[in-house]
Amino acid sequence: MQSICIQQCSQARISTYAIYRILHFAITHSATVVFTEPTWDQAQKFSSSRLRPLVEGHPYPKERLSGAPS
Repeated sequence: MQSICIQQCSQARISTYAIYRILHFAITHSATVVFTEPTWDQAQKFSSSRLRPLVEGHPYPKERLSGAPS
């Protein structure tokens, strides 16, 4: 198991970095990845505004991730 824990005092493009690391790891290791947010609303917002566009906008991750948003 590999863990990445990032603690920050302000937003500094850390979520963008984390998304790329997560996608790379999930694709190259055929891994299940859990990305958590403090609340359900924040998780929904992050998924729809950051993660979904990245996966749907690029065929490489979209074709390789099971359960990718449709």
